[in-house]
Formats: sequence, C-alpha cells, structure tokens
Amino acid sequence: MNKNNYYIAGIFDGEGHCSCNRITITNTDLSLIKTVSGYLHDINIENTIATRKQKAKKYYKTAYDIRIYGRRNIDNFYTYIPFQIREKRIAMLKIIVNTKSVINKEEFKQIKKDVLLGMSYREASKKYNHPFTTIYNYLHKISRPNN
Repeated sequence: MNKNNYYIAGIFDGEGHCSCNRITITNTDLSLIKTVSGYLHDINIENTIATRKQKAKKYYKTAYDIRIYGRRNIDNFYTYIPFQIREKRIAMLKIIVNTKSVINKEEFKQIKKDVLLGMSYREASKKYNHPFTTIYNYLHKISRPNN
C-alpha cells in the first residue's frame, strides 16, 4: 500500500466524516486539502473541493471541504484507505450498502462464475475494475446488480 494512503487515512481519522451519502474531509489549510485531493485522484477516487465559512470561537474562518460522492468512489476509499475509527467504518459501510449498485447483471454473472472457478475477490476486483467490497457485497447478496 502506498504511503500516501496512510497519510490520507490519518487526515480522514482526524478531519473527516461520513453523512448524506458522501465522505467529507474538512480543514482550513488549502494546501493540505489540495495535496489530499491530488493523492485521491492518483488512486482514482474522484472528489471536489468546496469552500465555506466555519465559525471559530468569535469569528468566521474559511474552511475547505473535500467531498467524495458516488458508490464507486466511496467503495474505493473504504477499500484502499486504511482509516481506523470504527464509527466512521460503520457509517461508510451504511452508505455503500444503501447506494445504488454499479455492476450490471451480465457482468455480475461473469464475476460470479470466475469466483466459483477459484478467482479471489481481489483478482476479480482488478480484472473487472470494481472495488473489492463491491464484489464481496454482490456475491454475498448484500447488494443486487442493476438490470
């Protein structure tokens, strides 16, 4: 695993949260936010940076959010970023399970066949370009494929 993934994990453990079907990392240091955003893009996790005013004691400060939307991006974050806080893991899994599927039925049948023939979930993840947790959830009937 890349050292940048551990860096992102540390930032997320301290500055991140999951809600409203998205992952958010907030900080007032724009250069830190841009660095983390770049690292996320490097591992194919799409994200956006938003600016907002955040109250800090008696005055307002500019805060920057990295926002990650979409099942594939959230699933990739869960799979590749080794964050440690249990409550955040549970919240992220709820988002993943409750978000619309990204594998169609034909692809699902092929993945299922490959896994039954001995392919590991990780190998299937790489072959079909879907996160490990998505494949696991589909094969264990936690999620259902699209039509």
